[in-house]
Amino acid sequence: MTAPTESSSFFKELIKRRVLPIIGIYLGATVALMEFSGMVIERYGFNDQIVDYVLAIMLTFIPAMLILAWRHGAPGKDEWGKVEKIGVPANLIAVVIVIFFLNSQTSPSNAPQIIEHSETPMLQSKSPERATIPRLGVLFFDEMDVPTDREWESYAATFLLTNQLRQNPNMYTTSLFDDDFFWEVRRAGYQDGKNLPFSLARRVARNNDLHYFLRGKLSKSDKYKLDLTVYDSKTANEIKQISVSGDTLFAITDSATTLIQNIPELELKQTSSINQIPSQEFATNNKAALKAFIESLMATTFQNDYELASERVEKAIELDPNFAYAYFRAGILAADQGLLEKSNQYFKKSLSYNYKLTPRLRLTIRAAIYATEQNPQEQINLYRNWIELYPNDYEPKNQLAFVLKFRTEDRNEIIQLLNDSLAINPAQAEVYGNLAEAYLAQNKINEAKQAYQQQRKLRPESFRPLLELGFIALSEGKLDEAEKLFSQASLMESDKVSPVLELAKLAFRQGDLKTTQNKFNEAAMISQAPRQLAMLKQAEMLVATLSGKPQKAYQLLEEFQQTISEFENPIETLFGAYVSQTETYLQANKQEVIEEQLNNLKSGFDPSLRPLVDFASLFIQIKNQELTQAKQTHKKLTELTDTFQLLQLRYLLHFTAGRISEVENNWQEAIKNLSNAEDNIRLYPSFTRHMDPIIEEATIRVLRKSGDVSKSIERAEIYLQKWPFHPLINIEYAKSLIESEQLEKARNAIDKVKIILNNAESQCFACGELQKLDERLIKGE
Repeated sequence: MTAPTESSSFFKELIKRRVLPIIGIYLGATVALMEFSGMVIERYGFNDQIVDYVLAIMLTFIPAMLILAWRHGAPGKDEWGKVEKIGVPANLIAVVIVIFFLNSQTSPSNAPQIIEHSETPMLQSKSPERATIPRLGVLFFDEMDVPTDREWESYAATFLLTNQLRQNPNMYTTSLFDDDFFWEVRRAGYQDGKNLPFSLARRVARNNDLHYFLRGKLSKSDKYKLDLTVYDSKTANEIKQISVSGDTLFAITDSATTLIQNIPELELKQTSSINQIPSQEFATNNKAALKAFIESLMATTFQNDYELASERVEKAIELDPNFAYAYFRAGILAADQGLLEKSNQYFKKSLSYNYKLTPRLRLTIRAAIYATEQNPQEQINLYRNWIELYPNDYEPKNQLAFVLKFRTEDRNEIIQLLNDSLAINPAQAEVYGNLAEAYLAQNKINEAKQAYQQQRKLRPESFRPLLELGFIALSEGKLDEAEKLFSQASLMESDKVSPVLELAKLAFRQGDLKTTQNKFNEAAMISQAPRQLAMLKQAEMLVATLSGKPQKAYQLLEEFQQTISEFENPIETLFGAYVSQTETYLQANKQEVIEEQLNNLKSGFDPSLRPLVDFASLFIQIKNQELTQAKQTHKKLTELTDTFQLLQLRYLLHFTAGRISEVENNWQEAIKNLSNAEDNIRLYPSFTRHMDPIIEEATIRVLRKSGDVSKSIERAEIYLQKWPFHPLINIEYAKSLIESEQLEKARNAIDKVKIILNNAESQCFACGELQKLDERLIKGE
C-alpha cells in the first residue's frame, strides 16, 4: 500500500509545484524559438546552424529548468538552496561546452565543401565566404609628381598589371576599366576614378564581390616607382605592401605581378602560367601605341564615346601593327556598334598573333568570331571542347550557360553547368543569381529562392538578392511580402535607386499615387549617375503611360534616351531606347519621328542587323491595322530570328502574331500565340518582366472578344491580385463584368481606373474607354 501512496504524493507535489505546466511552457518556448530562428534565417539569410544551436541549448538546459520548477514552482516566496546554486551554474557550463563542441564540428576549417545533388541539383557550401578562387579588384593608381601630359601612364600601369594578373587562371582580376566596377565610383563624383576615399574603395570592391582590392601610387624620377597596397574587402585589413621600381612601365608591372601572386594570404594555387607572357608582348612595347590604346579605354570609361575609342585603338594598331590585344579591343568596339563584319575581321587579325594571347583569351576570341559569323552551333561546340580541355576552369562553364540561355529552351543543362562552375569556385555570387533565373524559367520557385539565399550569404550587405526575392513575391501576388523585401533592400544600401523605384511602382500597383510620387522624389535625390537617372526616367515613363499621360511619357522618353546614351553602347541604346519604345511614340502621335530616327540610326549598323529594327515597323503596322505589310514584316523577322537562333526575341514574334490574329478576329489563333508569348517570357525573367501585364491584358481582351467572358473574368481576377489598380486590365475586367451583368463589381473596377486616370491628359485612349463604360453602366442600371 506504500507505493501507491508515495506515487500519489509525488504527483500531487508535481501539481502543487506547477512542474507539468512549466514543462509544457518550456517545450512550447523551445518550438517557438526554433520557428523564430527559421524565420530569421529565411528572411535575413543568417547561417542555418542557428536552429541547431537553439535546440541544443534548450535541450541541454532541461535539468536546470526541472530543478528551478521543482524548487520554485510552487506559489510563495522561496530561497535558493545548494541544489540550485550548484546545479544551475553547472548546467550553464554544460551549455557553453555543447555550443563550443557544435562550433568546432561545423567550423569552416573542419567542414569540407559539400555538393548535394537531387533532381534539380543545388550547391550548398559550408563556407561560402571562403574563396576557392580569390577575386581581386585593381583601382586606378594615383600619381605623385607626374606632369599632366603623362597622367595616362597611371591608367596604363593599371591596365598592364590587371592584364598580367588575368593570365593566372586561379584568380579573378578586374579593374575600374570594367564598367560594372567603375559606375559606382562615377556616381560618387570621382569622374577620373582617382584619389578615392578608402571607405568608397572598399565599398565598391564589396559591391562587386571582390575579396581583395589593390590601391597604388605611381611616381617617376630617374625610374618609375609603383607603391601598392592589397586590402581585404571584408575586414578592411591591410594584407600586403609592395614597392617596385624599374626603367619602364612594363618592368614594374611584371615585377608587381610576380610579388602579388606570391602573397600567402591570397592562397593562390601554384600554376605554370604565372606571368607566362611578358607585359610588353601581351600588350605592346611601343609607348606611343600603348598611349593610344589607353586613350581608347578612357574614351569609353569616362565619356562613353565609342567613335573616339575606335579612332584611338585604330591609331594604336597603326603605330604597332603587331598589337594583338588592340585588335581584340577593336573587335569588341565594332561589335558594340553593330559592325559585325568589321568586328569579325579584327578578331581574326588578333588571333593571327596567338602566341601573344593566353589560352583562355584565344578561345574567347574564337567564340567571338563564331558569334559575329552568326554561327551559334560552332560557338557552343567550342565551349564544350573548352570544358573538356580545361575541366577545372569555371569560366567556360559560365560562358556556355550564358550562350545556351539564348539558344535553347531547355534549362537543365544550364543548371548543371552553373552548379559545376560553383563546385570549382563557390564564391561567385552572380552565378547564384543566374542559377535562380534558370530555376524560375522552369517555374521552380523554391529552388530559385534557395539560390538567392545562397547569393545573400555571399553578399550579405547587397540589396540585389532581396530585390529579386521581392519580384518573386510580386509574381505570386504577395504584395505585402514584396513591399517588405523591397523596403529591406532599400535599407541595405541607402544610395541605391532600384529598391526605391520598386517601392514606387508597387505603390502605383495599389493605387497609392501619393506614395508613388514620394518614392520618385526620393529616387531623384539618390540618383547621381546616368545609369540611376535612366532607371528613374524609365519608371516614371511607365507610370505616366498607364496614367493616361502620353505627352509626358514622351518627354520622359527623350530624357531617358539622352541619359542612356551616356553609358550604354550604341546597339543597346538603339533597341533599349528606340525600338522597344515604339508604343510610346505612337501614343503621343509621333510616328513620323520614330520612323525618321530609326532610319538614321540603323544606317550605321551592319546590313545583317538592320532588319531587327523592323520590330518597330511591325508595331506601327499592327497599330495602323496594315495587316498585309505586318504579315510580311513578321515573316521576315521570324526567318531572321531562326537564322541567328535569337530565342530571346521569340516572345515578341508570338505576341505580335497574337495581335495580328486579334485584328483579324481569329480568336483561337490569337489566344494560342499569346499563350506562347507568355511561356517564352518566363525563360528570361530578368529582362522580360515588363511584358507580363501587356501580354495579360491582351489575353483578357481576346478572351472577352471571343465570347469566353467567364474565362476573361477569371484571368483578370487572378492578375489583379498582383496589380489591383492596373487601369487597362481593370477596363477589360469591367467590360466582361458588364457583359455578365455583374454591375457592382464593374463599378468597383471602374472606380479604380478613375483613381489612376485622375490627372490624365486630354489625349488619353483609356479615358475614352472609361467614358464608354460609364455610359454602359448608366444604361445597365
